[in-house]
Amino acid sequence: MNGRPPQSNALGRWVVTPFESADLPALARFFKRNYAGPENYGSMGLFHWKIFDNYAGPGMIRLIKDEGRIVSVLSAAPKLLYFMGQERKVAELCDALTDSNYRRQGLFALLDNEVTKDVMNSGIPFIYGTPNRI
Repeated sequence: MNGRPPQSNALGRWVVTPFESADLPALARFFKRNYAGPENYGSMGLFHWKIFDNYAGPGMIRLIKDEGRIVSVLSAAPKLLYFMGQERKVAELCDALTDSNYRRQGLFALLDNEVTKDVMNSGIPFIYGTPNRI
């Protein structure tokens, strides 16, 4: 699910970039700097599992960077859902986080649109998310 080239928005300022393995340490640092929840959330191990070792299939992470520095992220993790006695592959939108200096600029909407397209194009017909308090 990670093979798409970067996509820019209509204004051209922000570019949605597919995650690459080399982004893993920077992604962990981004969460350490910006995530106010449980201390270990956003570790390299968590994202490695979501992308590479997920039992339901490979996940995806999309990033927005400013001068090479991650400023916003959204991921989709495939999951297996049992509905009416049948196993179905779905995707959970997760890890939505934007640096506080970059909020209110439409970054989540850009990421959400690209991740949704990518998930649907991968053949997964159902996407869900679980909102938090923020």
